[in-house]
Amino acid sequence: MTHTGLVLDRPYFRLSFRGARKNPEDGLRRLPDGSFVDVRDGSRWERRELYDFGSGNESGFMRLPALAWEDLWELILRSNLKDNRYGTAAVLEQQYPGQLLSALTRLLADSRATWDPQIKEALQILDLEVPVNRCEVIGKSPLEVQDEYERWKWVSDRVRRILASP
Repeated sequence: MTHTGLVLDRPYFRLSFRGARKNPEDGLRRLPDGSFVDVRDGSRWERRELYDFGSGNESGFMRLPALAWEDLWELILRSNLKDNRYGTAAVLEQQYPGQLLSALTRLLADSRATWDPQIKEALQILDLEVPVNRCEVIGKSPLEVQDEYERWKWVSDRVRRILASP
């Protein structure tokens, strides 16, 4: 358990992985408010679009209450559950792109760091090899958008080097 109460290997997300496994809805019952309850443990879930494996976002479920930024960051870096890592990646990109950029910049700034396999896998799941500005652009000046793109480009360059290293 982490300092915030996060249990790294508790399921916080359920994805279908392109039908390669059972329906993520298995074991869930719909409630009148539109959320779902797990019939085995009573946990609450909401349906949402999650990770895009290349053919559009997978429909899946996220445990309620939703995790805070810090817990999501820890989950993508340290959970051993595939659903958690891919579900978290989607939420980080959809809801926290600016914080994700800042966290990645801090993480990747240490040129002497050694990259354990879990962190390398998280970088792959986040699909950072191609420089794309994942931040919101509406309401920003062209200079702000260009600055964020340059920061994402730097992240992308670092990630490519890290993933290419043994």
